[in-house]
Amino acid sequence: MHALPITYTECEALFKKTAGSSAILFVSSTPGEGTSTLAYATAQRAAANGLRVLFMDFNTHRSFPRDVLCIEASSWSLSSPIPEEAYFHVPGSPLSILPAPVERAFEISSRQSSDVRSCLDDLSKSYDLIIGDSPSLTRLNGSGVTATSLAEAFDDVIVVVASAITQRNTIQQALQKLEECGARVLGCALNDRVNPDFRSEVNRQFDKMPMVGNWLRRLFMALLDRLLLTDERF
Repeated sequence: MHALPITYTECEALFKKTAGSSAILFVSSTPGEGTSTLAYATAQRAAANGLRVLFMDFNTHRSFPRDVLCIEASSWSLSSPIPEEAYFHVPGSPLSILPAPVERAFEISSRQSSDVRSCLDDLSKSYDLIIGDSPSLTRLNGSGVTATSLAEAFDDVIVVVASAITQRNTIQQALQKLEECGARVLGCALNDRVNPDFRSEVNRQFDKMPMVGNWLRRLFMALLDRLLLTDERF
């Protein structure tokens, strides 16, 4: 995980998606797709536009505010008013950050979508936009609120997809889970931080054909080398 500049093209497109919504959840099908990075960059972009923004972290295992932004977390619960010391207010910006609880667990009695919705309604009195950073859909989050409960509670959901990494069937499973819980999906955000070069992608495709893949690979690569060599001469 790393910070992303708000000038990133996808970030601008995501910021435009926030229009008309007061609470948007960023979620992915599997861990490591860049959900936290894109969510935080979008929160920064919205704050740069003058909106009062809360970046709300629900990742109890891998916390972006704690691990990347080095922000200390404290105890808070969805079932009671969140104490002021739990927030980190970015100096000179209308952006606030709420790291996941320090004990890395939400109370079992307050993990339902209704509890999340009630908390969001209360927070919306102080913020123009709440951006939630959710755990992935296909991995159990035993010590926290599930991604489907969060998706059901938030106004809108954006699904983050890692280019050249996430499998099509995995994305389909994630979208099906969101449909089943009644989430309103605004769209998918393509995270292209890992874009393989042409040769790498060709190798990846040939690896799917164990019987004839190696033979076709050698033939294709030899042809590719000849084409590239011819191109260099001119």
